[in-house]
Amino acid sequence: MPKILGLIHNCKDCPSYQYYSGGAYECSQVRQRLPANEAIPAWCPLPDHPAVAMVQQANRIRELERRLTKPEPIREPGYDIHGDRLG
Repeated sequence: MPKILGLIHNCKDCPSYQYYSGGAYECSQVRQRLPANEAIPAWCPLPDHPAVAMVQQANRIRELERRLTKPEPIREPGYDIHGDRLG
């Protein structure tokens, strides 16, 4: 996932990318070793690209709108989905 304004696409692009030892690198912000493939790990402290957050927010809004316009039936224990008593 791209980070901060889409400028950081892998750890090698990041200003926190720092040589550790033995050919390994670390993130200087959290002092953790970085993956050898330079992919951005899930624990990356940099904020996500705003577009990613906007897409997630838009999806959440659509889901909430769907729930409001088509509410799921309330199912009471002992009743079926039509409201008839079971058994």
